[in-house]
Amino acid sequence: MSDICHICLEEYEYIPESLLKDCCPAFICNCCWGRLLDSNDIHHCPICETVFQVDRIDIADPISRYRYILNDCKCFFYRFSILLKWILIGYITTNIIVALFVEDYWSSMDFLNHNLYFWPICTSYGYLIVCMYEYFSNHTCQQWYH
Repeated sequence: MSDICHICLEEYEYIPESLLKDCCPAFICNCCWGRLLDSNDIHHCPICETVFQVDRIDIADPISRYRYILNDCKCFFYRFSILLKWILIGYITTNIIVALFVEDYWSSMDFLNHNLYFWPICTSYGYLIVCMYEYFSNHTCQQWYH
C-alpha cells in the first residue's frame, strides 16, 4: 500500500501488517511513530488521542526487526525473479528468431551474447512480450509492488 505519513508528510510504500501503530486507521510511518513513543513530551496519539502504554511496543524488538528483514528479502527475490523472467523470455524469443532467420546460428548467438548492449535490449524485449501477453489476455502475471 502507499500512503502519506501524517507527521513527516512523506509518501511511503508499506505492508499494513508491518505498521507499529494500531490505535487508529490514520497512517503514521514506523520511524515517526517510534520517535513519538520515545518522546517524553507526548503521551497520546496525535490523531485519535489514545494514550500510549509505555510497555506496549518495543521498537528494538528482535522479532519485529527479523520480520522487516524477511519482508525486504522476499521483496528483493520477488523482483529479482520478475527481472529473470523478462531476461529469459527475451533471450528465448531472440534465440528462436535467430534460429529461424539467420543461417549461421552459433556464430550469430556468440556475437550477441558477448555484446553488452544485447542484455538490456533482451530484458526490454522480454518485458514487452510479458506486457503484450497481459494486455491481450486481460490477466496480470506480474506486480512490481504487492
